[in-house]
Amino acid sequence: MYSESDKKFHCNNCNKVIETGEKCWMKWSLPPSHFHTQTMPSLALRYENAPMICSECAKQDLRFSEF
Repeated sequence: MYSESDKKFHCNNCNKVIETGEKCWMKWSLPPSHFHTQTMPSLALRYENAPMICSECAKQDLRFSEF
């Protein structure tokens, strides 16, 4: 998730700050066509407020349907 207060992305599970270049899991809609790019700019992620899970939490046994 994106936090407006500190202008950073945080893990939805542990609230850890997700740094630039860090691997994470996120839930977002795929583009309508395979010809569109598969990367989303940070502004689109901020607007959508996509749920994110850091790499440490992804290693745990979590119910990802809750995010």
